[in-house]
Amino acid sequence: ILMRSDEGWKPVARFLEPPATPDGLEETAISLAEEVARKSRAVIANDLVSEGKSRNAAGSDEGSSPVLLSAWAAYPLQFREEMIGVLYLDRLASQGSFPEEVGDLLAVFSGQAGLALQNSRLYQDLQGSRRKIETMNHTLSQTRKQLEDQVATKMLQVEEVRGLLSRQQSELEGRTRYGGLSGGSKAMQELYALLD
Repeated sequence: ILMRSDEGWKPVARFLEPPATPDGLEETAISLAEEVARKSRAVIANDLVSEGKSRNAAGSDEGSSPVLLSAWAAYPLQFREEMIGVLYLDRLASQGSFPEEVGDLLAVFSGQAGLALQNSRLYQDLQGSRRKIETMNHTLSQTRKQLEDQVATKMLQVEEVRGLLSRQQSELEGRTRYGGLSGGSKAMQELYALLD
């Protein structure tokens, strides 16, 4: 299965039968993925040996014998009209071509695989959104706690100031401004009251 990335088509899942698929076949798969993406439909070549078009995919080791493909197929993995990926299969010359019923089976499978991949992407998006919301909730909770602590501290300070003001007011009410001055006559008392 190949998926498109920023760097181009990349294999994301491989199902290899022994012996492992040799180097060189990945380039074949990528070029077919690009063709499927351009055409938005399956690309199938089923009897390459008899048509003289067998694809040579040499192993990476020097002196290794070339590997000939007898058939390949690339099916689009789509969800609605969006190309999600490409399902690529090949058969070595020793395996012969694909049986006739494989085409219908792969068409159905690629449709189901496209749906499964889209569901997986949606699930990953949902999980990412959930994690983002959890992070935001945690941040909000911490901010709320900090604000509650700040408000509590300010309320304590306000209560301290109120207590101080109340004590000062009590002290002032207990004082008479002119108690130490001479002149206790009624007229002087009225003057003191007027000044207060």
